Amino acid sequence: MKRSFFISLFIGAQFALITLQVYKHSKHTQMLYDKQKNEAHKINLLAKKQQLTQELYACKDRTTIKQYAAKNLHMEAVRLSQIKKISKVGQTIDEQSV
Repeated sequence: MKRSFFISLFIGAQFALITLQVYKHSKHTQMLYDKQKNEAHKINLLAKKQQLTQELYACKDRTTIKQYAAKNLHMEAVRLSQIKKISKVGQTIDEQSV
């Protein structure tokens, strides 16, 4: 009786250890797959960050700002003839150019 109990306990323990080993191996494989997927996602995000940084520097460029203002906002450079001098309150406006 004791002998058959120990044999069945030994076989059950072996089965449990094999099952745990298979589970551990499958989890390890899944973690490696997730790691690989995350590294690919990280590379894509770094490339997108670099692209957006280049776009930001392009948008901050002085010539780009002038082109945007001229085309989209219909702005023009101010000429000296358009500038008027305003004096203190109660005095008249000087119509001469500065």
